[in-house]
Amino acid sequence: MPSYPIPGTLVVNVTACFAIGLLAGFFAGPQLIREEYRMGLTIGVLGGYSTFSTFGLETFNLGNDGEFGLAALNMLLSCGIGLAAVWIGYRLAEHWFGV
Repeated sequence: MPSYPIPGTLVVNVTACFAIGLLAGFFAGPQLIREEYRMGLTIGVLGGYSTFSTFGLETFNLGNDGEFGLAALNMLLSCGIGLAAVWIGYRLAEHWFGV
C-alpha cells in the first residue's frame, strides 16, 4: 500500500495561506512597502514555501490508485482550510496593525 504524506503537505499549504493572508492584511494598511518587496515576499518567498504542485501530484496519485474519496477529501481540506487560513491571517493583520 503506497504512503502519501498528505498531512505534511496540507500543513505547509495552510501555513502559507495564513502567512499570505497576514501579509496581505499588513500591506493593506498605511505601511509604505515598495511593490517589489511585497511581490518578493508573497510571490517569491511564500511561492517557494508552498507546495501546491505537490498537493496536485498527491491528489492525482490518490485518484490514480482508486482512492477517490481520499483525493476528494484532500482537495476539500486543502482548499477549504487554506481559504479559511488566508481569511484568519488577513483579519489578524487588520486587528494587529489597525488596517
